[in-house]
Amino acid sequence: MRYLLTFLLLASFLSSHAQDILGAQILIEKGVKLHDNGLYDEAIMHYDSALAIDPQNVAAMGEKAMSLLAFNKPQEAADLCAVIFENFLGSRNLEFVYTTYGNALDAIGKPEESLEIYDKGLVEYPNNAHLHFNKGITLTGLDRYDEAQTSIEKAILLNPYHAGSQNALARILKTKKLDVMALMAFCRFMVIEPESIRAVANLPYIQSILKADVEKKGKKKKTITINLNPIDVTEDDNGETRPNDFRTVSIMLSFSAALELDKKNKRKSEAELFQLKMESFCQTLAAAKADNYGFYWDYYAPYFIAIEKANLLEPFSYIVYASSKSKSVTKWIRANRDKIDAFYDWDQQYDWSN
Repeated sequence: MRYLLTFLLLASFLSSHAQDILGAQILIEKGVKLHDNGLYDEAIMHYDSALAIDPQNVAAMGEKAMSLLAFNKPQEAADLCAVIFENFLGSRNLEFVYTTYGNALDAIGKPEESLEIYDKGLVEYPNNAHLHFNKGITLTGLDRYDEAQTSIEKAILLNPYHAGSQNALARILKTKKLDVMALMAFCRFMVIEPESIRAVANLPYIQSILKADVEKKGKKKKTITINLNPIDVTEDDNGETRPNDFRTVSIMLSFSAALELDKKNKRKSEAELFQLKMESFCQTLAAAKADNYGFYWDYYAPYFIAIEKANLLEPFSYIVYASSKSKSVTKWIRANRDKIDAFYDWDQQYDWSN
């Protein structure tokens, strides 16, 4: 009889504990939905309720830290992450906690400590794109652009569809005046996020790169000055070509900028002129690909070459210009949804491992 009573008490305890865990999980799931809807304070309340039921719930702690950071309480987020790593290091699914901790430390003015956290996380999770990306953002804030570029390139290799990585890389490259490489990253960003506030901000960068240093002098006689000293030259002290040498492409961009001064292109819209320039750009990439190497030749160039070969430059061009809110662009997109959809079907199937 004593054994039966003990068994019944144990079964009752296990059943109650299982119910507590389930109840905490339901609260966490509700908290995540609230966080995703921007209701960070309510999300935090749900995580606290979950922790009242199950004080050792690492998932609830990690989600709470993320909501605290989003709720502009980075110090509290950092403190909570420190508690998690002090007491639960080795637990499963700590990938996002490393990211939250690093972001929080960066936000409170401790970028060097932030980098240490990202590096520790990358030892455990070397293929986590968000850790590479956020490390790159912190390095950018320290003006360590070469290191930042390397980190974000790794993030992009792991996730070609993350708009933030493409945006950050494009801006780093533009800061370094590596315009051909910046153009490719900016265009890739526009494909992923064509009509956002960031797209509106990035379109002028694309336009400035493609305009180069071309001008028309005189009313009757047209004189075009073209910059033949491209910045995208990468040679070492011995004159040996380094990776990502885009001299040929830079010169072509300067020449293609003159297309908009041609009489026959006078009536063309900006999107149509962009398509013309990108056609020359892609064909030049194809012609020079065999003689060059490096991340941008091996990763980005094949993508643009493939777009041109697949006859998708037209929808691609209107996607890039979607944020311009031009009436002609808006009209074309509305009338050609099938072409836009065809481009995105192709894009989703593109093999980035080539």
